[in-house]
Amino acid sequence: MTYRYLGLCISGTEDICAQILARRLKDLCGLSLSGGSVDFTTAVPYSDLNLFCFNNIFRVLYTAPAAPTPEGLAGFLRSLPSAPVDWLACRDNPRGARTFRLVSSCCGQLVSVPKKAKASLEEKLRAESGLRPDRSLPDSEFWTMVRSDGQGWLLKRLSRHKAYDKLLSPGELHPELAYMLCWLSDPKPGDIICDPFCGHTPGAVQAIPVQ
Repeated sequence: MTYRYLGLCISGTEDICAQILARRLKDLCGLSLSGGSVDFTTAVPYSDLNLFCFNNIFRVLYTAPAAPTPEGLAGFLRSLPSAPVDWLACRDNPRGARTFRLVSSCCGQLVSVPKKAKASLEEKLRAESGLRPDRSLPDSEFWTMVRSDGQGWLLKRLSRHKAYDKLLSPGELHPELAYMLCWLSDPKPGDIICDPFCGHTPGAVQAIPVQ
């Protein structure tokens, strides 16, 4: 069995993420880079990926060209109930999951979509996934997304974390960036690393020996 994923990353780090994937996943295929995202396929399930270079990781259920506008998103959403979506993957839910919500995004911004079209897709997702809609505190999220490259996506969100503005202190590095800096530096035992960030204290510099 293979899984197709879309990993969202810091814009400009796609090549770094691709290098990490190539080293970590021996069966990597279908690699495609776009602004702030990496599309890839592997037989490794999400529970074993352990890829810390991505902000979010999604299971790809369906993708097709769509205009990068709210109208294009609405048209893409309307087409989904009858599209050749990987509905089987919708049923692959964490133990205890009972609810979902549908999130819509256009060019990186959350947007509202026509209520009738949203309700139609929610009903299809309910029937296929075995989950019921809950827009307040869901166990799972499905995303409809159109990106600036003119591609539409139906995705199932796999990563689970709060918004960084609720997790990080001012000036603190995003975990993905910190991970990639460590990966690029490839430290060896005995190396001395100059850490200009010192956590998130402005203007401080320290030298850290690698154990």
